[in-house]
Amino acid sequence: MESHGTHIYLLMVSLSLTTCAAPQDYPEAKHYREHKDTTSLNQTLHRYLKPGDSIEHVNRLLGSGDEGDRTTLLRVQKTFARKVPASYPDGVEDGDRFLEYDAPDNCSIILQFRDNRLINFDPGKVPDGL
Repeated sequence: MESHGTHIYLLMVSLSLTTCAAPQDYPEAKHYREHKDTTSLNQTLHRYLKPGDSIEHVNRLLGSGDEGDRTTLLRVQKTFARKVPASYPDGVEDGDRFLEYDAPDNCSIILQFRDNRLINFDPGKVPDGL
């Protein structure tokens, strides 16, 4: 009788895990990857990203970002961090990686990663788009 109950429990856990949406299936994220629009980019950033998220998670949501000229990005980000330190609580280090995600109207966001984890990101500062 015990093993029967265990099988039912495992089946319930298995079913509940398969019904959860994968991050790349969130409608806002899917819409951004297909259309590259500002509204769905902001909604995805605001709703589904948080500091500490892996670079793999971010790429599943938004697609691959553009690394651009790493030397220039690092220099620019270090300058911003000196001018607005409150926006860079984790600072900027030489080994940090930056990925840029574009949307129309010259709107883009640069996300910063250290040890493959998102840093210096506050989802509350991103408009939800609603």
